[in-house]
Amino acid sequence: MNTLDVAKAYYHNGHTPLAIIPNTKRPKGEDGHGGNWNSLSYNSEADIEAAFRAPCGVGIRLKDNEVVIDLDAVNITNMHGADILRLHDIDTTRNVIGRQKKIIGAVFVKTDDISSIDNGAWILGTKPLIELLTSGKQKLVPPSIVDDSDEFVFRSKQKVLVELQSVPCKQLKGAADMIAAASILETYKAEEGGRDKAMHCLARLLKNSKHDFIDERYAHTYLETINQLSDYGLKKKWTKIYNEAHEIYDFDKQLKTYFQDMPDDAIAILKSCLKLEAVAEEKEVDDEWDINDAALVPTKLSALREEDIAARDWIIKGLVERGTMSLISGLGGTAKSSFLITLAYLATQPRAKMCDMFSVKKPVKTLYLSNEDSEDELRRRFASIRRGIRENDKVNGALQYDTDKVDFVSLLAKPMILASENGHKLKLNHSAIAALQNIIRKGEYDLVMLDPIVAFHTVNENDNGGMSFFVRNAIIKAICQECNVGVLGAAHGSKNSSNNDDDLEANTAANRGASAVADAARVVFRLANMSLGTAKGLYGAKAPPEVMAKRHQYSQLASGKINNARAKDGAWFKKEVVKFPGRGQENIEAIVLINDPTITKLAEDSAKLQFKEMKERQIEIFHTLSDMEWMWEEEEQYISLMDAANFLMEKNPDYHLKLSRDSKKAANKTSVPTDFRVPATSVASHLEATFKTPYRHPVHEDKEFQFVNIKLGVGNHVRWLKMKDYTDPDKFVKKEEETPF
Repeated sequence: MNTLDVAKAYYHNGHTPLAIIPNTKRPKGEDGHGGNWNSLSYNSEADIEAAFRAPCGVGIRLKDNEVVIDLDAVNITNMHGADILRLHDIDTTRNVIGRQKKIIGAVFVKTDDISSIDNGAWILGTKPLIELLTSGKQKLVPPSIVDDSDEFVFRSKQKVLVELQSVPCKQLKGAADMIAAASILETYKAEEGGRDKAMHCLARLLKNSKHDFIDERYAHTYLETINQLSDYGLKKKWTKIYNEAHEIYDFDKQLKTYFQDMPDDAIAILKSCLKLEAVAEEKEVDDEWDINDAALVPTKLSALREEDIAARDWIIKGLVERGTMSLISGLGGTAKSSFLITLAYLATQPRAKMCDMFSVKKPVKTLYLSNEDSEDELRRRFASIRRGIRENDKVNGALQYDTDKVDFVSLLAKPMILASENGHKLKLNHSAIAALQNIIRKGEYDLVMLDPIVAFHTVNENDNGGMSFFVRNAIIKAICQECNVGVLGAAHGSKNSSNNDDDLEANTAANRGASAVADAARVVFRLANMSLGTAKGLYGAKAPPEVMAKRHQYSQLASGKINNARAKDGAWFKKEVVKFPGRGQENIEAIVLINDPTITKLAEDSAKLQFKEMKERQIEIFHTLSDMEWMWEEEEQYISLMDAANFLMEKNPDYHLKLSRDSKKAANKTSVPTDFRVPATSVASHLEATFKTPYRHPVHEDKEFQFVNIKLGVGNHVRWLKMKDYTDPDKFVKKEEETPF
């Protein structure tokens, strides 16, 4: 379509087309020089033909609530600018105009109210970064040409404007804010070497923004858009970085630190676009200090007398110490609540035994608080566990328990929130804390259970600063220390936490959210259902399905962290189903956890067998590898693990065959070809696993061998089998003794 045809089409569609002076953006108007263009009207198609007879471009004069999102800054007139528009649900597949210099230059839409639009908010110096053109303004449309050759085109197959998308004005202004911010961030981007920190800074800015549309999904896409727009080339988990971002009190300082070239006027516009409002730092916690404060009087080591040192005041030895908080974490279905209730019941009888890890010297009085379960649900659980221990627990069932020492409260109807986050301001709920302190003191409790602990605050659980504020001030200081009790919290487990894992660090990190919670806890344990891998190790990889199904009956309690005391081994609990007739003879059913030492014994036997098999493998392998060129007189020597694997495959084909038949690849095949062999990489991985435990050579007894992962020399090898002088551990490591609690 030529210019005249386009103008006629717009006229018949109810628009006001404007003839544009060739190679410019200026309307001709009534006199050919722009006169009265903003009041120009047409009465017939003949008027259109007269106005567009001479060579010209074509523009549209906007009416009513029509709006043009006009991207002015060149650095955002591209697909990155379009990405931000789409974040605000603005359609970029229709009514989008661009040209050679600006691929995405403008988008035509309509809105509900244009009165609050202020284009001055997006001007840097004298140049607009983006404009929202409204009623009475004009915008060039295809096939207009500027600068002799730069032709306006639609970014879709349309020839003229089609039905305009309706976008709320607030949504339009939010999109304009974020596009203008993107232009500033690219213009004054961080220097190489500081880009990672700059993007973390931006994540914090987004976290502190008052824009209500910014959440983790938005932040992830926006941060990646800035990363690409600025050509940083970073590969980051933006959602995680955003969720862990902390509160900022000085935006200017942050921006000047990480975007050093950004001038003050750009910082001011960026803060406005991101809606960053300065907040006063929360002073909920009394931090007033006197220069002669007694808390700062040091104690001299020379003044200590061993006979005056107080022992730790364990409420439940190995689990909860008075004046501290402990955690039990686990995924849903691991019976955390049942564990806590069972523990509260057994702790009233010092002779009772929950497992080898815990014990009590005197009856413990417990207050169990739930923000999630109803009164009826708690009644069912507590009654079921009382009956379940009496009927199913062979060790503890016959003992007498002081049930007056176990109290529980459902707070579901009125949840108790001890700390909250309003906007970005952290606040203690002093009335809730006072109410909790009152019931604890009146009841003279030893132990308070919070189930789950996450339900007792509204702070972002992924924010380390916020969670540290909650735990240390609302729990440890206000409850543990001021009421002189222990607190045991149930924490939701992380979905990527280890299952039946002996790795203490993994178990400590098993609770969901910020690490500050586990860091502040004196003791951390993790409950986990028995994994399939663990079941195979206990029952054998080829055990029948009905045997493997037993794993669903068990949870394992593994130690995660015990500050100032030794971490102990885990314990297995069987989930016993308890049934009894309740009100109206209706059947009541619940779960009780019973310690099952047979699983622990099975695990110990399995570990011994695996260790024996590993030693046998080491011996068999070194019958072959001893023929390699070892320099026995050297203090240490490294041989590539791949070289060792290839040597083993060549010199001991029987071992290679056995390894191949026992491999996972063979197990996944319905029929294994007789010539099937695992590759050298698999054999190398087998050697790595086998020699993670040092092997002392039976002939050259002064030498031992162990797998190491280290880069040596200029090659690419990083996995090695290392020979070194044998060191007798008994010479340097005293036998570990039980550390008293």
